[in-house]
Amino acid sequence: MDFFKLYLINGYVYIQLLPVLIGFIVWKHLDKPYRLFVIVLLYSALNESFKTYYGTYIVKNQNKILSNLYNIIYFSFLFWLFCKKVNSNVLKKIISIIVTLYFISIGYELFYKGMDYHNQTQVIPFIIGGFGILVCVFYYFVSLLNSKEIISIHRNLLFWIAIAHFIYYLGFTPFKIGENYYASFDKYYYLFDVKVPITFFKCIILSIGFICSRLKIQ
Repeated sequence: MDFFKLYLINGYVYIQLLPVLIGFIVWKHLDKPYRLFVIVLLYSALNESFKTYYGTYIVKNQNKILSNLYNIIYFSFLFWLFCKKVNSNVLKKIISIIVTLYFISIGYELFYKGMDYHNQTQVIPFIIGGFGILVCVFYYFVSLLNSKEIISIHRNLLFWIAIAHFIYYLGFTPFKIGENYYASFDKYYYLFDVKVPITFFKCIILSIGFICSRLKIQ
């Protein structure tokens, strides 16, 4: 069972390198925001790998701080990317509200609830951030219906990024509600494996997106 768990952890890290590799292959076709996205994906994979090492060999079970810092960086980047790529003042205002609530909720968990971000993961901030991404994706899809861009939508990298993260946060955000509770029970470790298939689909979709959009980045 331990071998299977280790296999899942390693596979979870390796699959995240696939869109990074393809992203670097099509690097010259990407504009600055999408190049930054590739860098963020690389950081994501390296952070996950180091987090496992840190929590196993450096400070046992005190590696959640790396996940929490990652969430702040990743959510912030995704919101920035939607602001940059979707020309809508309405969406920009929505994102401003969500980002404000996100950082307020971090302060609430740290200073009011007294959560230790070294051994507990964000809950309220992650739910707000995940819900915010779902709102951004929904707004983006609705805007596409009234756009000529929908004809060649498969060449738009943002379309694939939106699909990948819609699936990821729709599937994983509900799990965050009970993550810290179940983390204290070893017999429930298998519940954390839900992140593996969701991440797999996310990475495959992003990889397809890089390939389909290599000739024309919107």
